[in-house]
Amino acid sequence: MFVVELCAGAGGMAAGFKKAGFKHKLLVEVDEDCCDVLKQNGFDNVLCADIRHVSFRSLRDKIHVLCGGVPCQPFSICGDKYGEHDERNLWDDAVRATLEIRPKCICFENVSHFLSKKFHPYVTHLTRRFSRAGYHVEWYVFDCADFGIPQHRKRCLCIGFRKDLELNFTFPKPSAELVTVREALQSLGPPNGRNRHEERTHVQPKQYTGHSGSVLDKPSKTLTTAPRGLGGGQNCFVDTKGRYRHYTIREAARLMTFSDRYQFSKVWSRAMSQIGNSVPPAFAYQIAKAIRKSLTGKH
Repeated sequence: MFVVELCAGAGGMAAGFKKAGFKHKLLVEVDEDCCDVLKQNGFDNVLCADIRHVSFRSLRDKIHVLCGGVPCQPFSICGDKYGEHDERNLWDDAVRATLEIRPKCICFENVSHFLSKKFHPYVTHLTRRFSRAGYHVEWYVFDCADFGIPQHRKRCLCIGFRKDLELNFTFPKPSAELVTVREALQSLGPPNGRNRHEERTHVQPKQYTGHSGSVLDKPSKTLTTAPRGLGGGQNCFVDTKGRYRHYTIREAARLMTFSDRYQFSKVWSRAMSQIGNSVPPAFAYQIAKAIRKSLTGKH
């Protein structure tokens, strides 16, 4: 089962598809640090390039799934919301890659705000373009916390299958219970300075109304890339000693469901950005399994 991933980032979606038994024929990512992270964590066939300048014609009819995290900044509720007019919008290239590769399935992730009323005309436009390309697509909105991820993370997925295949797809069912910060981090113990589990002591977060951070007995707030600072306390929490502090890199990775063996940039801000930009691997695994079942009829 072969997959091509666009805008692969640090490999959250890739890790989930890999665990589900897919083999990556190509991962395309423009950020050099993220490409290094992908290679460091065992991914081959990594191309460090802007997908706008990549031809995918050589992969035509050889790929089962085309997936990726199309940049969300143009559509994020926290961004400038220029939408399709934002220079970072790469949906046109996602459609182009679909036409060039002609995979059996497509799976693209974005922020849930992408499906808001503001962008409804553009989503309708994309749905029609995918339909003309031969794909029946559905848009799904969800909170990752409802699927066993210890973090509230509202996102949307565009999942489509080639019309000629006449395949059925069933979206994974939500979990019975939410996973809390305490449950996710308990076995890590307090920061010990090993394996990126060290405190960021030189920058102390401030706690005030609207910037209260996460609490132990609920899923974490959404982890963010924090390009303009840690707004709302998303990357902070009150630990077991009652201290208000930043998550360590390893804690943040746990909350995103990365393996404790998974490594990121050595620079704290870049590592946190890589984690905050990721698709939770455990959620990607559930989606990949459901797609695999649709394609093969087997779990």
